[in-house]
Amino acid sequence: MKLKLVRRIWLGGMIAAGVLFVLGCVMELAVYVQIAFGVYFVDTGFYLRFWRCPHCGKSLGRLAKVNYCPYCGEELDM
Repeated sequence: MKLKLVRRIWLGGMIAAGVLFVLGCVMELAVYVQIAFGVYFVDTGFYLRFWRCPHCGKSLGRLAKVNYCPYCGEELDM
């Protein structure tokens, strides 16, 4: 999977979780807060699974804009 797509999906999930959490707090609906935590944990699992170098397969660590893999030195499609 392309790293640009992984970043967009991850960011979309985090935004959705944030919006659901705020709505749950403002409207005092616990179900929205529970769904927000579910989205957050699924999105974090997605990030850990797919935020990897497409060449060597090692994790790229934090979501920083990197141009090269810190392990193999190959250029990334960012």
